[in-house]
Amino acid sequence: MSEPNGEAVTVIEVTVAAPIDDVWSALRDPGQLRNWHGWEYDLPDGTDALVAEIRTIYFNPAVIEEPPTRLSIGTDVFDLAEVDGGVRVRITRAPRGTDPDWDAYYDDITEGWRTFLFQLKWALERHAGQIRTTHFTAGTPAEPGPIVPRLGLAEIAGQPIGSSYAVTLPMGLTISGTVFFRTELQFGLTVAEWGDGLLEVADSPPAPHRPAAGSAAILSFYGLPAATVTQLRTTWDAWWSSRFETVELPGEATAG
Repeated sequence: MSEPNGEAVTVIEVTVAAPIDDVWSALRDPGQLRNWHGWEYDLPDGTDALVAEIRTIYFNPAVIEEPPTRLSIGTDVFDLAEVDGGVRVRITRAPRGTDPDWDAYYDDITEGWRTFLFQLKWALERHAGQIRTTHFTAGTPAEPGPIVPRLGLAEIAGQPIGSSYAVTLPMGLTISGTVFFRTELQFGLTVAEWGDGLLEVADSPPAPHRPAAGSAAILSFYGLPAATVTQLRTTWDAWWSSRFETVELPGEATAG
């Protein structure tokens, strides 16, 4: 898709099996937003950064069109439409150059929206009204290469969407579920052992702000005891830190 001036725009979409009012509510209610947008992290002063991030991106300001099926956030536009199977959620991104301050992060923002739309789908279809807990890691691998084979998931990544899997990850965590989604740079699995949670992994090619390729992972948990989540985080981090130069992303640029 292109603008009249010929510049390409980016379109990202998923279909969510939920009523359109529920999908719209998930875009406008801060409590629901934190169950699919981003991940928890604290600022140096201990402030819940995800709360501030959601407020900045979705409410400062946002333009709503009536009837409430379109939401403009900066240069990114959400459109909802009822289709067979539920509601199509489409994000249309303005072309590069619309906001030069964010151009260096354009691809990262696009991939972030892809990740979050699949989180939105999962939250509404399988965990409506439930609270999500997350764990995020990102970094540059000590040895070049994509994240999927590092986790021993190459064979599973080749299976059809919806197919079942069971595997023991290299850090010793045994997980099972179904193949949830696959894109050029991302791969997602449902994880029964995490309260019907998600494992999303992604690779990022070199960029103006990132000289070397990197990888990231988001672990999403539902209904697990705090001690179990802490142990999962500890186990994951021990493996990750031995293989990646971990980085902290500033506010996780997700909107232009």
